[in-house]
Parts: sequence; structure tokens; C-alpha cells
Amino acid sequence: MNQSIVGSALFTLSNLDAICYGLLAMGALCLLLLYFFRWRDYLLPCVAFKKQSAEEEATEWPKLSVVVTAFNETDELREHLLSILNQDYPLFEVIVVNEDECPETSDLLDNLKLRYQHLRTTFIPKSATEICRRKLSITLGVRAARSEWVVVTGASAIPQSDQWLKQLSSQMRDHTDIVLGYANYVDDGSSEAFRAIYERLMIHLRCLRSTFGYGAIGGDELNFCIRKDAFLQHRGYAEHLGVCVGESHLLIDSLSTAENVGVAFCPEATVRESLPQQEVLNNSRIAYREVLSHSSKRARLYLWREGFASMLNYLFPLLFVAYVLVRIGYYMHVTEIPYLPMLADFGMLLLTLAYVLLPVWLLRRTTNFLKERKIGMIFFWWMLKQPFDNFCLKIKRRKVYGRS
Repeated sequence: MNQSIVGSALFTLSNLDAICYGLLAMGALCLLLLYFFRWRDYLLPCVAFKKQSAEEEATEWPKLSVVVTAFNETDELREHLLSILNQDYPLFEVIVVNEDECPETSDLLDNLKLRYQHLRTTFIPKSATEICRRKLSITLGVRAARSEWVVVTGASAIPQSDQWLKQLSSQMRDHTDIVLGYANYVDDGSSEAFRAIYERLMIHLRCLRSTFGYGAIGGDELNFCIRKDAFLQHRGYAEHLGVCVGESHLLIDSLSTAENVGVAFCPEATVRESLPQQEVLNNSRIAYREVLSHSSKRARLYLWREGFASMLNYLFPLLFVAYVLVRIGYYMHVTEIPYLPMLADFGMLLLTLAYVLLPVWLLRRTTNFLKERKIGMIFFWWMLKQPFDNFCLKIKRRKVYGRS
């Protein structure tokens, strides 16, 4: 009978030991998948910049047309337009598409045209109310452009360098029709700005990852370039006239391929804008969910990819808790701790440290490169909270835009 009890105890210990090894292996696999599906994306801006630096620099600068959309933004034009007009670039024009007929805005633009010969203006007639005004603004600006390449931005955009246009044009190759630039909010030191900058950065990283696959799934509305012929041949926004949002994402998603997208992600190619009011920021988050609902199958595939990565992000802590509980049960039945279980415990400790420290370190390299505020351990709270935030935004989207 004693032999039976001893044999049963050994059988139980061996089972607990095997379970721990299985949890350890699952934890290692979970981190490998997290790295493949999410963490390596954090380094993409640095990787893309190194790849571009290794390429030959442009010897000829193409003529550019910078389309600036403005709607009741006289103050923004007064503060920011000069930084666009004074770019260090050989040959370019600036086309301001005025979406309102405010006399103050018109006077400002007329005065600037006397000083800057490469500034042109156009406007949207009041009768044009059937489609998204910003989409119409971009369409009018592209059609008015006298250059092969069009840089699309807005009155709120603040280029961070007079080399902005040169950095963008350096990625305009014979085979490219689209160039993506980086844009984000001005960091005023507040927690709201910190969170908004993080969210916008994550969208950029997702779009940047897609350029390494089958084509870009979107880009920032304040900083992207498009070849005029490609825009016209695609008939502009003809596919999404009924969608009142997504001026950049839906256009780039429908036009891009695996070969025709260039990327200019560096501090000199960055534009920023002031942080909007909280209500405007919340509306933009809801609008982005609406954009995603109209995106291509390729874009939705990347959303599934993000969902899978979020599941893995929750799975590893569960595996860790299960490992600790099983190991406690194991050690309660032994008088002397064997060598192999201790080695497995050390392995789980290393995996846990990697789960906590590796993504923060990788993301910090990119935030340093892009001159953003350093993101610390609050990053984990945002990641764990994001699926719930997305669920709430989906509900709000249906209330605002319907069930489409």
C-alpha cells in the first residue's frame, strides 16, 4: 500500500512537472508570435530610414505641387503657411484650397501672393455640398496642380524642417505612385497629448507594416504624396463618394500595391499639428473606426492580425499565472528542489522579463528616432485597454454612422 501511495505521488509530481514544461514552451511560443506580429513593427521607422540611407540620393528634384486644404482656418494659415512657402526646395508651388469664403482668409492669401509668386489659391463653391468637402478640396487641388507629384497637407500642418519636401521627394521613384510621411500632434506635456500621440503612432506603424506586404492600407491626411496621373486614372475618390471620412486612408488603400509605395519617416519629413479639443479628438477616433469598416479586405486582414496580437498579449500573463500556481503545487510535494525545475523557473523568469521590457525598449528606439516623448510602463496599460476601447468605439460608430 505504501508503494502505491509513493507511486501515485511520483505520478502526480511528474504530471505537474510536465505541465510546467508545457506552459514554459507555450510562453516562449507566445512571445515569438508577439514579436513577429507586433513587436518588430516598433522598429519599422528606423529600419525604413536605414534602408533609405543606403540608397543613392536623388540627383534631380521633381517639381512638386503642395495642396493645402483649409476650412475656416485663417489663424492656422497665418501661423503655418510660411513654413511651407519657405521650404528649401528648388521648384515647387503651393495651392491653398479655401473651403470657405471668409474675407479675412481671402485677404491674407491675396497679401501672401504678392510676396510669394509660387502661391496659388482656389476655392470650393458654396453649392458643393453633396460630397465630403475635404475630398473635394483635395480633388480640386490635384486637378489644379502643374506638377507630376502632389503633396497633400492641411492648414494645421507644421513642417518640422525646411527639408520636409526634399525628404518626401527623395522617395519619389519611377515605380512609386504614393509616398507616406509621418505626422502627429504637438506634445504640450499633457496626458491627453501623450495618449493621442501614442494612438496616432500606432496607426502609422500599422500602415508602415502594410507597405512591406501587399500594399499600404492607409496614411496620414496631413502628410502624404500622390502622383497626379495615378489619382486621375483612379478617378480620385469615385469609389468612396458616399463615405464622408477617410480622405487619406481609403484613397491610399485603394491605390497602393506591393511596389508603388515609398516611405519617408524621419524627423525632417515630419509635420505636426496642435492637439484638438477632446470632443474633436473623440470624434476623430470614431471616424477612424468608420474608415476601417469601408477598408479593403487587405486592410481588414491587418485588423485581424492586430486582434491576434492582442489575444497573445493577454495569453502570456495567463500562462505565467498558471505556471506559478502549478509550480506552487509541485513544490508542496517535494522536500528537495530538483535542478531541472529550477532551470525551468529561471526560463519563465527570463520570458516574463522579455514580455515586460523588450517591447518598451523596441518602441523607445522609435520614439527617440521620431523625437516623441518616451513611453514607459503605461504602455502596457494602453495595450491591455485598447481592445475594450475599440469595442466602445464600434458601438459609438454605429450610433453616429449607422450599421454599415
